[in-house]
Amino acid sequence: MNQTITLFKPSRRRGFTYIELLVVIPIVVFVSAIAFLIIFRGWQAYQYSLAQADASYQLVNSLDRVSRVVRSTNVIVAAANNDLTVESYFSPRDNVPDRARYYISAGSLKVDVTPATGTAPNYVYNSTDTRTVTIIPIVNSITQPLFQYYDENGNKLTSPYVTSAVQKVEIFLSVNPKPTVLKANQTSSTQVQLRNRKTNL
Repeated sequence: MNQTITLFKPSRRRGFTYIELLVVIPIVVFVSAIAFLIIFRGWQAYQYSLAQADASYQLVNSLDRVSRVVRSTNVIVAAANNDLTVESYFSPRDNVPDRARYYISAGSLKVDVTPATGTAPNYVYNSTDTRTVTIIPIVNSITQPLFQYYDENGNKLTSPYVTSAVQKVEIFLSVNPKPTVLKANQTSSTQVQLRNRKTNL
């Protein structure tokens, strides 16, 4: 009795044909492009959210820092659209009022702080003791002044400003921490009532 032993059985499997490759490859490329676009758009949205959050934090923090000092003043030394000098308590630790000058320089909101020397009410402010603090980079334009001033009736004052008439100060900030991400500047403002100068108490 003869037995035939098959040592190798040829596989019926075969590779992709040229036609199949022509069909599959464009589909893979198309799906990959869609996936890349979705990931890229998600990354853009994430970066935009981060930039907006950063701008919002800068605006809120900076407006709070400036308004806190301006609110407690009862002496306005000088007032202009982009320059305001007051005598107030710059730090909660201060026992006597400092002289603080807020202004725009080199694209940033800055404040020059000069501590008082001498005794009340005749304090002396020596320029040699002045220190400069950069608060925030800003992009205020000519049509967006840093300060606007109002009298006790809420009427907007015009330049040149009479400092004795100022009862309210509006602070306006425009920022853009990431211009390549945020196409529009982020803005915010607040009106500060000078409580120590109110005459109708």
